Amino acid sequence: MANPSEAEQARFDGKTVNLYHWTPPEGDGCGNFGDELSPMLVRRILDNSGFGSVAVEPAAPDRPRLLAVGSILQQARDGDVVWGAGVNGKSWPKRLAKVRSLRVAAVRGPLTRGVLRRFGLEAPDVFGDPGLLFPGLFHLEIAQAMPAVRQRYGVPDIVYIPNLNDERFLPERLGSPSRHVTVLSPRISPVEMAAIIAQSSLVISSSLHGMVLADAYGIPCRAHLSAFEPIFKYLDYFQGVGRFNYAFHLSIDDALRAADLPRPVFDRHALLEAFPYEAIGLERRVTLR
Repeated sequence: MANPSEAEQARFDGKTVNLYHWTPPEGDGCGNFGDELSPMLVRRILDNSGFGSVAVEPAAPDRPRLLAVGSILQQARDGDVVWGAGVNGKSWPKRLAKVRSLRVAAVRGPLTRGVLRRFGLEAPDVFGDPGLLFPGLFHLEIAQAMPAVRQRYGVPDIVYIPNLNDERFLPERLGSPSRHVTVLSPRISPVEMAAIIAQSSLVISSSLHGMVLADAYGIPCRAHLSAFEPIFKYLDYFQGVGRFNYAFHLSIDDALRAADLPRPVFDRHALLEAFPYEAIGLERRVTLR
């Protein structure tokens, strides 16, 4: 029940990876950095594994897809492959009741795994958001971006990263943060975002991937309560990295006075090793580290 049929697997031809990832509906060309991690990570992992000739393309409607990053599992269909994606509490995934063949290599956290099992779909105990791999896989690009980041932002002490919907619809929630808080738009590039976070001493965020990148760098972080995003995806990620004590703060000032979230515990190697080569029609060639 959890695995694609042989016919479905054959539709992964080993030449193209159909990748589903969410993009803002406005079509203005400005994406959300967290969702833009997906094609970058998949492309880099394939390149590092000797599959540079394999194309990574936007998901075609008539073929199985790879769902790799983000709260997108409610979009899953028969024959799809999942690596690190999760459920979004806004859209309870009733569609999964109709899914009978889903190959799951890893999920964001145990809450997503529980949802899959509720619908009769199996998932391994491999948890984590693939964004945790970004600093290691893109360390050269991030280092090269540092001079431009310092010129534009200085050396940030505390950064605040709103969820995309918080920035779009409730900018007044930002208020007038203290002068030593640098407010970052979630529409900047993943490389630039990582370069800024890497130099900061504290991240306050209602963007889930703001906290993911902070965790990847070992930077202390605190959660700002989003006005739009249910806490399901945050709790899913937190529990996936062994974080069972947490608080969400109503304002930036509240977060400045609060304690840091507990340090995460995660296994980058296990998440990377779970990349589903075989499920997308490729033969694993190397052990990645």
